[in-house]
Amino acid sequence: MDNESFGVRFLFTGVGVIISFFWGSFFSSIAILSPYQLLAKSPQHARRSILLAPPTNAFSGLWSSIRRRHGFLAVVALASILSEFLTIFLGNIPFQITQTLLVHNLCTWAAVGILCIMILVVAGSLFVTWPHIPVDPSTVAGAMYYVCDSLMLDRFEGLSTMKRQDRDKRVNEMGLKYKFGKITGASGVVRVGVDISSSSGGADWTL
Repeated sequence: MDNESFGVRFLFTGVGVIISFFWGSFFSSIAILSPYQLLAKSPQHARRSILLAPPTNAFSGLWSSIRRRHGFLAVVALASILSEFLTIFLGNIPFQITQTLLVHNLCTWAAVGILCIMILVVAGSLFVTWPHIPVDPSTVAGAMYYVCDSLMLDRFEGLSTMKRQDRDKRVNEMGLKYKFGKITGASGVVRVGVDISSSSGGADWTL
């Protein structure tokens, strides 16, 4: 094995792995924030909001985002999936004697195409509008912050002892819609949180 060729191949592969890690982290962040963005845009039913578990990987995230009709999350999930293949393509760009010219050109232009898509997605993310989120919702404490003073908690009394499937069914049967934004909590304090939308006969929302 040519040491110089191996070094270049190792470098290209390393760059691909770093890019893949970046997109994995970027996707995870968007997946956590996306339900709040949907709730901030318009009231959502429980199955598309409070009962929605963030996808754990880009493959399930792509399917989940298509079902939820969340275009930006779908694009980010697709870019994250492509990043997995980018590592392979970058690793095969340095030409070697056992490689045909066709494979070399295919890997080169595939990598260029994927990188162009990634640049467009990152550039497009700058124009995506996100709601004001004062606390990081990726932590348990952050998630609790947005519901700790919500009026909807009274309606969920006793559901914590039920199995998840039965609990989700009961919440869906309530037929309520939920929204994210400024709410008047149970304590009477105006704060940012998740609560029942006034359109479904729930909490009063401040403008």
